[in-house]
Amino acid sequence: MKVMQDSSRRTLIIVRQGTKFISGVELSDGELTVSKFTDEDLQQRGFKDIDYPLDRAVDHFLRHNGGLSDAARRALLELRN
Repeated sequence: MKVMQDSSRRTLIIVRQGTKFISGVELSDGELTVSKFTDEDLQQRGFKDIDYPLDRAVDHFLRHNGGLSDAARRALLELRN
């Protein structure tokens, strides 16, 4: 999977790529959750791939002070394997 950033410098880790939707965990205030996006959603927000190590981003998200939903934690831990 990959790490992306939007025009506001918000970071998103793509955790699943489906045929219709892309599932990702976006770094934000509060609890991190898994959200679904379309390609159009990502384009409208200006998300672009960034050169940042996935393992490092996952570790950072897992230590998020606001916590993580169970689904977000599972999805991020799967990326570590």
